[in-house]
Amino acid sequence: CPLVIPIKIALISQEGKLLCERLHILKEDQDSLAFNDLPTNISPPVLSLFRGFSAPVTWNSDLNDHELITLIKFDNDHFARWDACQLLMKKAITSRSRLCPQNDLENLLIHSLQEVMENHDMQDSNFISKLISIPGLSELEFSQKDVDPISLYESWIKFQSLIGARCKERLYKLIELNKSMSLDQWPRGQGSRNIIGIAWRYISVARDISIRSILLDAVKGDSMSLARFALEAFNLVDCEESK
Repeated sequence: CPLVIPIKIALISQEGKLLCERLHILKEDQDSLAFNDLPTNISPPVLSLFRGFSAPVTWNSDLNDHELITLIKFDNDHFARWDACQLLMKKAITSRSRLCPQNDLENLLIHSLQEVMENHDMQDSNFISKLISIPGLSELEFSQKDVDPISLYESWIKFQSLIGARCKERLYKLIELNKSMSLDQWPRGQGSRNIIGIAWRYISVARDISIRSILLDAVKGDSMSLARFALEAFNLVDCEESK
């Protein structure tokens, strides 16, 4: 018999308003669901699926790039925002690896990341650090049938360098905002340390030389987490300091 799958669903307006939310229990191979009493004077809303990771399943949807961007910018569910961002990052990186870069998608995505960084809430540092993180290489390889490891790695690095170059000011601002909290004893400050580590990585890959002295200080510093993040940032670039 079919598995019983709980699907937490919501409709998000193009302006970011939560229109409705419900839990649908899928009990059959096929099912239909209707939303009634929705406003008629707005653009078509965007479907937010498996909110809160309501079921440990994999799924596909027909949401387009602009609809996923709407979820990244406005969805109030952390999992749905993160999943939308990961889907678009995978698409952007794998398209580059196949020598078919989607510049419009990359521009949309990086602009959305800029907005996320600009509106950063210090109380939500741990989530923001996850939201702006790119997928790992093993996950990207798993998502493709035919993989060119060298091209995929180069595209993975290139996409990070684009983020670092276009978001440099906001990344430096994130570092400054999270600097004091990053020195708090674990588990406090964990989100701030993660954000700083990601910012270091993007800026370093973008070949910003001024970040290297900061990374060297972190390697010699008291925080093991920040030292590890600094070393990881160095490992992605070929420079004298990394040796």
